[in-house]
Amino acid sequence: MECFLQHPTAVGMTYVGHGLFSLSLSRMFLAGAVQALIHAVFPFWFQDGSTRQSEKIHAAIEAARSAHDRAS
Repeated sequence: MECFLQHPTAVGMTYVGHGLFSLSLSRMFLAGAVQALIHAVFPFWFQDGSTRQSEKIHAAIEAARSAHDRAS
């Protein structure tokens, strides 16, 4: 059981909280991948989609990191 809790605890999250956060990141990655796929075929659509998605992902990770640092 410890192997399931080691990483979430190290980043200041519960197992469920970490799982939900990871799922939200997965959704953002998936949205970016779909936008990139569409952009590959239709270059006039989602011209800045990959950039915006990567910025959203980066912001989410930094927010989680900041919350962990404030709690420490």
